[in-house]
Amino acid sequence: VDPDPLTLSVEDVADEPRRAARASELCGEALPFRRSPLARIVLLRSGPADHTLVVAVHHAVFDATSSGLLWRDLGQAYGRAVAGEAVLLAPLPTGYAEVTRRRADAEAAGRAEDGAWWVERLHGAPTTSTLPAAPQPGPDEVRVQRLGAELRTRLEQGAAALRTTPFVIGLTAHALLLADLTGADDVVVGVPMNDRDLDTAELVGLFVNTLPMRVRPEPGRSLRALVAELAGAVLGALEHRTVSFAEVVRALGAGGARSTRPVYQTLFQLLPGRDAAAPAFGACTVVPESPATPVAARFDLSVELFLRGGGLEVRTLRRGTVLGPDGGARVERRFVELLDAVLDASAADPDRSVATVLAGSPARQDPAPAATGGPIDVDRMLTIWRE
Repeated sequence: VDPDPLTLSVEDVADEPRRAARASELCGEALPFRRSPLARIVLLRSGPADHTLVVAVHHAVFDATSSGLLWRDLGQAYGRAVAGEAVLLAPLPTGYAEVTRRRADAEAAGRAEDGAWWVERLHGAPTTSTLPAAPQPGPDEVRVQRLGAELRTRLEQGAAALRTTPFVIGLTAHALLLADLTGADDVVVGVPMNDRDLDTAELVGLFVNTLPMRVRPEPGRSLRALVAELAGAVLGALEHRTVSFAEVVRALGAGGARSTRPVYQTLFQLLPGRDAAAPAFGACTVVPESPATPVAARFDLSVELFLRGGGLEVRTLRRGTVLGPDGGARVERRFVELLDAVLDASAADPDRSVATVLAGSPARQDPAPAATGGPIDVDRMLTIWRE
């Protein structure tokens, strides 16, 4: 990557429609991955005292935490510059290059042990999603539903009753959703996990590791057992996260007719609220804005659960090649229904079977037939890790 400097460009826009359209264009235009800088910063000037600062950064070098750090530091620097003070920020304990080097060393040291753990976890797991194909492919779809404080409270209470976290409860509902949609009782879900520590807490960069989480929502298992297995799997994944799965992806090849992502094609994550306070820029009035950009699904199905304000927000993103034109609405509705059923069972009888929990939610439809991927080739995985 050529180390080109990051510059600020200024553009004049005539009116509000043009300003909004230009902001969306700047955020939606792809950033070339093999040419630095992997960011675009443009100041849109609508008038002498009306400006919009557009910041677009490639996800390969920027995570959600980085956004808060950037706006905080930029606001502090702006305030000092306006006041005529030197623009100096507190020194960081370490740099991105040093963290990368240390993590590469740690990965090499723990590779064999961690690799063996993942081989055991993924032995015999399906390699491709069994989500039904859409009768006719359509555009990718995103849906957002805001839920009240009552469900948020029940989520926290249900997690406490089962001695786990809201994340594990949400992942349990997601596993039941996949079982409901496909009829499968063995699925692998991608789970992005925060990979920051004390050294990286203040660093701008990508510190997220998406791990394949195997879930077995077998009908005869109890909800308590399923939640306990998931909680243990999450802890185990965190303890053995030094192994990169890029080699495994290359060894397994494409993940089926509808996806190029082997091992997992669905994703679940639970995130803290996005109602962060507006950054401080001196005496300026600041209004945070997320311009509309084209929907592009990276997975067959993603479900994101946000702890927003006092309630919850569910965001579903569906690839247009699965589940048909009503698939987004169906997924959104069923996830909320199943989350409600899981919370009911956690409060009343956690030893209910998975089949009973599913039956306790509104009537399910029989899943459409779909091709099933073969099991993961453990010998090939072991060969990759040895190499």
